[in-house]
Amino acid sequence: MLIFLYGADTYRSREKLRELRQSFAEKHDPDGVNIIRLDGAKIAADDLSGALRSQPFFGQGKRLVIVEGLLAKKNADHEALAVIFPSIPETTVLVLWDELSSETAKKIALLKKFPHSPNSTHHVFDPLTGPSLTKWVKDEVKRRQGKIEARAVQHLVEHVGADLWRLHGEIEKLLAYSSGAEIRSQDVEALTEGEAEENIFAILDAISAKNFSAASRLIRAQVAGGLEEQLLLSMLLRQVRILLMARSYLSQSPRAGKEEVARELGLHPFVAQKTIQAAKNFSPALLVRLVDSLFNAERGIKTGRFSPSLAVEQILVSMAANEVSREL
Repeated sequence: MLIFLYGADTYRSREKLRELRQSFAEKHDPDGVNIIRLDGAKIAADDLSGALRSQPFFGQGKRLVIVEGLLAKKNADHEALAVIFPSIPETTVLVLWDELSSETAKKIALLKKFPHSPNSTHHVFDPLTGPSLTKWVKDEVKRRQGKIEARAVQHLVEHVGADLWRLHGEIEKLLAYSSGAEIRSQDVEALTEGEAEENIFAILDAISAKNFSAASRLIRAQVAGGLEEQLLLSMLLRQVRILLMARSYLSQSPRAGKEEVARELGLHPFVAQKTIQAAKNFSPALLVRLVDSLFNAERGIKTGRFSPSLAVEQILVSMAANEVSREL
């Protein structure tokens, strides 16, 4: 079986790849021993042929071989691939994923040799537009057990555009902030400001350097600029959780690049690169303390235990005192 996944919308193509892998694992390989990933940009045709012809572990069942970047590879031996693909054994399911627009794909002779058929499936993911894009936003919010008003959907699409990677991230932030309430247009206006996102990284950079006075100044500047304290807390908590997941993954896979981290954490590759750089500046212990402090502060505000205006400042004072006590 041969499955092609391509298109400019890499978010949906990645989601489809994840679904295929999950479905295969549930049906054929819960332990994952017969699921193989290969770098199509680096593998030679002969090596690929050998990998595809290998038999499943324990001599039964099926194998899922995922190859990324092969179709877009410069100087790829398409003639050799055209011979290899028809000889794939019935026990192997080959998935070819590539970041190719449908227009570029039309120019690739190899794809023309394997049109859509019972043994060759094409999934093309062109960018969503118009009603299809707004429907995706509504469905994504609903899938996450959230609610969003129609004006907020339109506002979000107008502000972000058709980049589903960014839309996914913005929806995640909005859901965290709304805490079960319906997402409103004003929430979108407040939360999807790109400059605020950059300033969150700046605050975290200052904390990672243990420059708590600089972090405090940046926080006060954000609040003075109109960003609500509770919204600031939600944004910080979300980003710190992502940093903690990235730090944990990098501890296990220190050579992981932005593409791998993006795939594992569900981030856009550009955001993954920034996250990797930021995560390396934190110790796991500091990130855990930050998550605990931010979560307790957010919960305290929602339950009315203390004022939002003092919550983040109190976190920084507490962390600064903690660092001083460690040095004494």
